[in-house]
Amino acid sequence: MFGIKAYGLYFPFNRLERNKISHFHGGKPQKGERSIANFDEDSLSLAVNACCNLFSSYKNAKPEALYFATTTPPYAEKMGAVTIQSALDLPETIETMDYGHSLRAGSGALKAGLHHRMKQCDILIAASDMRGGNPNSEMELNCGDGAASILIGEGEDVIAELIGSASINSEHLSVWRNEGESYARQWEDRFVQNVALQSAKEALNTALRAAELDLKRIDSALISAPFSKFQIPFVKSLGFTEGQVTEMDDSWHGHLGTANPLAMLAKSLEKRNPGEIILLLNISEGCDAFLFRCSEKIKDFHPHKSSTCFKRYKNTSTTYGEVLKWRDKIEVDNGRRPEAKQPSAPALWRNRKGILSFQGSECKRCHSPFFPAQRVCPSCGSVDEIEPYSFKRKRASIFTYTMDFLASSPSSPSAFAVIDFEGGGRMLAQVADWEEGDLQIGREVEFSFRKLYTASGIHNYFWKAVPTRKEEEA
Repeated sequence: MFGIKAYGLYFPFNRLERNKISHFHGGKPQKGERSIANFDEDSLSLAVNACCNLFSSYKNAKPEALYFATTTPPYAEKMGAVTIQSALDLPETIETMDYGHSLRAGSGALKAGLHHRMKQCDILIAASDMRGGNPNSEMELNCGDGAASILIGEGEDVIAELIGSASINSEHLSVWRNEGESYARQWEDRFVQNVALQSAKEALNTALRAAELDLKRIDSALISAPFSKFQIPFVKSLGFTEGQVTEMDDSWHGHLGTANPLAMLAKSLEKRNPGEIILLLNISEGCDAFLFRCSEKIKDFHPHKSSTCFKRYKNTSTTYGEVLKWRDKIEVDNGRRPEAKQPSAPALWRNRKGILSFQGSECKRCHSPFFPAQRVCPSCGSVDEIEPYSFKRKRASIFTYTMDFLASSPSSPSAFAVIDFEGGGRMLAQVADWEEGDLQIGREVEFSFRKLYTASGIHNYFWKAVPTRKEEEA
């Protein structure tokens, strides 16, 4: 059986109510909210965290290829998939590839992975985006930040089998962004809708014929269009019933760009039963269509963090002004602080296991773990008797903490905590995504991949502690 083995989602903790955007510009009240990446998050960090949630759900994940899709990469010229591979501490020999430049990049990476069946290996697909629109535009209101990851492969642990697929290309202008531009543009709605609908019908019919299925057999139809408002007209024009399209709600996060189709698929898999069939259509400059049949194994897969968990735990106090500041759309006075120093490329390379992979050391003699890695064991004094020790996904809690109101930060005050790890180990870490009452001695935390700062065009990543918000309480 070949298809999906696992999935993972990641939505930022912050949400911006659409009404705040329209109120700022003097427009009409708007319903819903959009997910907003924090000042220390970007498309790459979002993707890493989505993959971490997948790995926490599926302990046997050993991908031999990693594909990363985004239209908003942190670097215009530098492979993001390699950084993700290092952050996940995957072998340096795995195949890596970046996909971009289109809203079909996410489904394109999925398609490429599914077409590599002959390799007989697991492939990890990560898609994320932080798209926006011109201030006071419809795109600014309806886009959202987020990421999704899918692990595909062959074996008895497949939770959703691929039973049909089809793709068609259609050259036309719908959404585009030129080099150096901050925001995407879009063409007039009716033209895009009519042209895109033709591609969707052809891809849908081809996929149904390949799977020898009738439209009525679809239990969950997922349609990711260039704009969220197109999805409902497409549903009616393609002939779906109301009961087949109940899982396309994005009112609490917005359109996720390249991650949108994969996030839709992950959210649908959370609710599926064995034997049910999912159709995924990703429409943009053509259409990619996929048909999956859920296996018995879907009953045994439980996401580490479901969409319900992300939907419930959020910070809605974020203001439009804060978002403009985080995105460097307005200049603010940060006080008389020295500029951040350019990171050293040799130092980043030497310490990549500790910085990106969150790897410390464990003493072979007394089995005491330490972060950062040590040559001399502080507990027993042994020298060079160490082995690598990963602190990722270790249970941890706050030993003590402090608040810094003086340090320059896009979101003051900054919180720092001494973190104790279960099984040993202690470190000083910055705390992100905290609310009043979260910072308490003994409070359980987990670690999230973040961007510490950018200097001279170089992004410096590391791991920050975030308060644990448990799935069972969602």
